Amino acid sequence: MKHLLIPDVQLRPGDNLEFLRCIGNYIVAKKPDKIIQIGDFVDMPSLSSYDVGKKSFEGRRYKDDIQIGIDGMNSLLGPLKEYNSKQKQNKGNRRRRDRVFCHRGFL
Repeated sequence: MKHLLIPDVQLRPGDNLEFLRCIGNYIVAKKPDKIIQIGDFVDMPSLSSYDVGKKSFEGRRYKDDIQIGIDGMNSLLGPLKEYNSKQKQNKGNRRRRDRVFCHRGFL
């Protein structure tokens, strides 16, 4: 059984997504039995607690983080439309940020 592992991509708004289309083409060429994306597909800088209150944090938008994730996944999966493979995505630690911010009343 062939597995293809995609490590943390950590997309951020403004990233070039061409590499994801290339990975999609590689998947089609190699035809793995399973594709495993291990988490943190999107970096979610708008929800980072590391630099809250700093000037560098200003201007980050949750909707931009979500959109780059959607666009990135579309770039990755676009070449796979004709190819059927079992896919498994693990939830990265950044998936918890939105729940924490909602719980605290920030979103």
